[in-house]
Amino acid sequence: MIINPLNVVRLLLAPISSVYLTETPVTEVERELKEHIQKLLFDSIFHYNGLEKITEEIYLDYQESYKLHNSEIIEDDEET
Repeated sequence: MIINPLNVVRLLLAPISSVYLTETPVTEVERELKEHIQKLLFDSIFHYNGLEKITEEIYLDYQESYKLHNSEIIEDDEET
């Protein structure tokens, strides 16, 4: 059985949204709590779905091997 994370979030949100009707600014503590809940949710989903966690390294790669870096731009000198 595959767990859909959006369904889990909706189920969690339903009882909370009926209690807290007013919006307030998001605090740093709330952001930290969100990070903890998000990690817990994803870890649980990967566990129940039998998936391995894949982490992606983010970096800037300016020298892409498939591109020609020493190319020269030639302008077409057509007379109209």
